[in-house]
Amino acid sequence: MKVYIRAARTVEQLETQDGKDLAKGVIRQLIQLDPTSSYDQGKGGKYCPWIIRQYKSGNLTSDKFDSLKDSLDLFAKNYRQFSKNDLNQYKTVDEFLDASREFGNRELSAKELEKLHGKQAHSAGDEDKKFLCEDGDWELWTPLTYAGSIALARSGGGKQAEWCTAWTRSDSYYRDYTSRGPLYIFLNKNNTGEKYQSHFGNDGRNSWFYDIDDREQGQAAFFAFLDEHPTFKEFFKVRDEGGIRMMGESFIGYDPKAETITFPDTTTKLPHLTFPDACKEVVLPDSVTEIPARAFLNSNVETVVASNVHKIGPNAFNGSKIANINLSGVDTRIGSSAFRDCTNLKNVTLYGGSNPFSVGPYAFAGSGLSGTVTVTPTMTLDMSALDDCTDLTVVWNHDDDDYEFSGIKLLVLDKDACPKLYAANDGKVDIELM
Repeated sequence: MKVYIRAARTVEQLETQDGKDLAKGVIRQLIQLDPTSSYDQGKGGKYCPWIIRQYKSGNLTSDKFDSLKDSLDLFAKNYRQFSKNDLNQYKTVDEFLDASREFGNRELSAKELEKLHGKQAHSAGDEDKKFLCEDGDWELWTPLTYAGSIALARSGGGKQAEWCTAWTRSDSYYRDYTSRGPLYIFLNKNNTGEKYQSHFGNDGRNSWFYDIDDREQGQAAFFAFLDEHPTFKEFFKVRDEGGIRMMGESFIGYDPKAETITFPDTTTKLPHLTFPDACKEVVLPDSVTEIPARAFLNSNVETVVASNVHKIGPNAFNGSKIANINLSGVDTRIGSSAFRDCTNLKNVTLYGGSNPFSVGPYAFAGSGLSGTVTVTPTMTLDMSALDDCTDLTVVWNHDDDDYEFSGIKLLVLDKDACPKLYAANDGKVDIELM
């Protein structure tokens, strides 16, 4: 035998009959838990009698109000799919909350998901997506919810965009991307077949410019689009300074035609960007104290102007055309293969101060060094650091007597600093190795 919920009552009836022993303030709170009620309009919902009974029996306490309200919202929309579809069949609030959680956590079928997301997208409102600005035929939006992302992908009634962030089978891609930064969606008001999506992750993982078929158009296409739409360019704060393309305070690219690139005074770290082939000179401010690994790898940069760099990372200039750089202030470390095969590099002065300083494996191997390098007592020089610098003279002023050189032109020994090495070479100061 089924027991059906009684018809909805007015607020007055609930106050004078069901809840006659309760304060009006309490009655108001209980009525507002019912999604089918409207207290301000005097309408009591169909779930109110059950709610009041649960409260009077002690099964409903104020700490459960929020959970019950959410569960009743779910029940009102999906009661036919609950195992007990009449609220009166639940003897306690806890029994009902357990049933609601079980229903909410169930695994939906593909058909149910499609239907659910279709409803979400269709009903997506201002709370799901936000209009940002427009330029000509184009509008710029950002989705605020998963439903908003689907709605924007379907906007205009034309073809739906194939972006993974609007995939109706799962919201995992949407959650992954938006956890790293907002999505931006460009819509053509007059052509529903033209839509683009961009993403600029705050963790450095960028997704530039995808068309309606989810095909990557590339960074250059994104910037070309912004150049055609100055309102969007201004919105993203895209500008060119000193040969560098900036978005807000982030470095996002270089002018491909810039021969000199000058970093702003606020720069503390070089970006992981490849210098353009046209670039011959790079100017670094005092705020940059380290040149990171691979920063100038295989680049055409010939000159680096820097006065406060103290460390150079591995492979920083490997295979590049660097010819002019002041290394006398680099007092911490020059990493492995940092200047390997830099055949244009002829003369360098290494740090000669009192701080411990190291030069890593193959740091200058195969480079064009042809001047004189002095190795001081505070310097740790890897045995392969100067290999095959065939025109180089090394002045050895160090107490490491076990060092072996390979492929340098001339070794000049300090007999007092390295007596064993001096003796091993028959008391010679100048030793020609080539």
